[in-house]
Amino acid sequence: MHPLFDARRYLIPFRSGLLPQIFTDTLVIGAGVGGLRAAIAASADGGDVIVLCKSSTDESNTAWAQGGIATVIGGGGGGG
Repeated sequence: MHPLFDARRYLIPFRSGLLPQIFTDTLVIGAGVGGLRAAIAASADGGDVIVLCKSSTDESNTAWAQGGIATVIGGGGGGG
């Protein structure tokens, strides 16, 4: 990468110390089926959970899944 880009990485002055800080026990990145399921499991332990998504929840890959979503539905005691 060109040294000029290293010096001007941000278009505006950026000081992370000025950003608000949020503390949580668990941070889940992604609001699709997997992320929401992870958030439910993490909340069962009683801690604070934050779910982070890039846009609205309708824009997750799960919402765009055209082939459907596969899951196990039965309690299944082995077959054989």
